[in-house]
Amino acid sequence: MAQGSVYRRGTKWYIRYDAAAPGQPRRQVQRRIQGTKRDAEKALAAALHEVGTGAHSLPSQITLADYLERFTADYMMPRLSPKTVESYRELIRLHITPGIGTIRLQGLKPLHIQRFYSQLLETGRRDGRGGLSARTVRYIHTVLRLALKYAVRWELIPRNPAELVDPPALQKRELDTHDAQETRAFLDSLHGSPYYLPALLAAATGMRRGEVLALKWEDIDLPAGILVVRRSLSQTGAGVREKSTKTGRERIVTLPGLLVDALEAHQAQQRIELALHGARTEFVVCRPDGSHYAPDSFTSQYTRWLKFRGITYRFHQLRHGHASQLHEAGIPLLDISRRLGHSGIQITADIYTHTDQRTQSAAAAAVNTILSKSARETNPERLCDQTVTKPESVIDREAT
Repeated sequence: MAQGSVYRRGTKWYIRYDAAAPGQPRRQVQRRIQGTKRDAEKALAAALHEVGTGAHSLPSQITLADYLERFTADYMMPRLSPKTVESYRELIRLHITPGIGTIRLQGLKPLHIQRFYSQLLETGRRDGRGGLSARTVRYIHTVLRLALKYAVRWELIPRNPAELVDPPALQKRELDTHDAQETRAFLDSLHGSPYYLPALLAAATGMRRGEVLALKWEDIDLPAGILVVRRSLSQTGAGVREKSTKTGRERIVTLPGLLVDALEAHQAQQRIELALHGARTEFVVCRPDGSHYAPDSFTSQYTRWLKFRGITYRFHQLRHGHASQLHEAGIPLLDISRRLGHSGIQITADIYTHTDQRTQSAAAAAVNTILSKSARETNPERLCDQTVTKPESVIDREAT
């Protein structure tokens, strides 16, 4: 049976153990462990278990694919949300492992990664129809850089090669937003449908889809005209789960009067409809039996309802429209950021400052009016008197 020990040098803890399989020559491994003596003891126990089960391999023999499996189990699954884990695992399975997974972890170089990104941009699509978008490759870069960051921390490699690679530049997309008049027309088209209230919530508060579907009546104070965004619904392959907001913080949102009136009417109607089914609910937006919607199911039904009527309007556009309309109305970015639940004002600025084209156009028109008026009020003869004729030598120099 493999044996090992824990020892200390200065302030650092180390483990030493025999990594050879039964019947093979003795091969000792020594590793420095981040943390306390207890952390070192846990690391030794894990290593000895791998040796005993035949799952152990020396750092120099570990491929990137092998390492990513361990990274998924040891870091991602205990720490990241199920939705994030599902997305990251999909990127690893579909792209990273087939592309560079066979390269030894310790032999992975920045050039390998840079070439890999170039190949993804050219021929990375699974259906053979060309390359992946720059945005998708940047997502892949995020996953790879994070994984290799912990490979450095766990002392499997000396430095992170992904840090030395430039991901493809991301061209800023023009957000498909709607002005207030377009939003009002869209909401009018939803009247009488089960999608009117959730759409109004998103358009009037900027709440995300998952936050709208997770909203409960206990979160709303109608007399005070406020609601508290406390949670969100998230859907993965494993099902629907309730989680905290995207930033992990609650936020208070003040409600416009028209939304307060709509919520009061909706609450009264909801009670009547649920009573007919012998059901009760705590959710503001719910199914006929009182249960909450699965986010993907809600989007499918919402999209199908609109498509049947020849309307194209993504639910998330209501949030974008809310933000851009506030921005154009002159609301400070900090207030918009807090209302939307962004983690920082820079995110709000990066996403929405380009939506002020109408404001900029209005400003240009105002300046044009001001300057035109000023020019008309100025004495033309006086302007002629102030004209300076340049010497021929100066004109010759400027011409050359």
